[in-house]
Amino acid sequence: PRKPKPAPLSRDEDLAIRTIIGEAKGEGQKGWEGVADVIRTRAKQSGKPFADVVLAQNQFEPWDSRRKELEGYDPNSPIFQQVARATLPVLRGERKGPAGDATHFYSPGSQAALGRKPPSWDNGKGVDIGNHRFFNLGYSGKGVHGTEVPPAVDLFDDYTKAIGVIDAPEPTSDLFSDYQSAIGITPSPTVS
Repeated sequence: PRKPKPAPLSRDEDLAIRTIIGEAKGEGQKGWEGVADVIRTRAKQSGKPFADVVLAQNQFEPWDSRRKELEGYDPNSPIFQQVARATLPVLRGERKGPAGDATHFYSPGSQAALGRKPPSWDNGKGVDIGNHRFFNLGYSGKGVHGTEVPPAVDLFDDYTKAIGVIDAPEPTSDLFSDYQSAIGITPSPTVS
């Protein structure tokens, strides 16, 4: 008997996978699952979709500093497919992640290499997975000082502004598919 085809990726899952690649590409499956755990737990605790969680300003560094790189990953590429297979069960809540419902993480080695101290929220009770240290500190969607974390940026609007289209017509189908088509990415119909 044939295996059933996995459900196609939602926009939220696509953005989560891009975030995981950006944060933990070289970490392997446990590291990828740890970041997936953080994204899923934050979404669950805040009641926000993955897109709002991963694209919130100053929350997942690769979206602030390497956005074009993340947007450029082909969903059919080996790394995208490998990370998707490894992390979708965690993102979808079908399997527990290794970080124990963590809400925060950082790389101690990267912080030290940049001459930075550990973040103020490092309470010494983190769990190390690969080069990252994970914490379960709770997450409301509020920033460090209790202010609302800005919501996800609309990628289609960003793209149309970047190419100089002031009044882009309303998308006629799924917004994320329109965005992917506009930048020349063909969404993968399934994850295998």
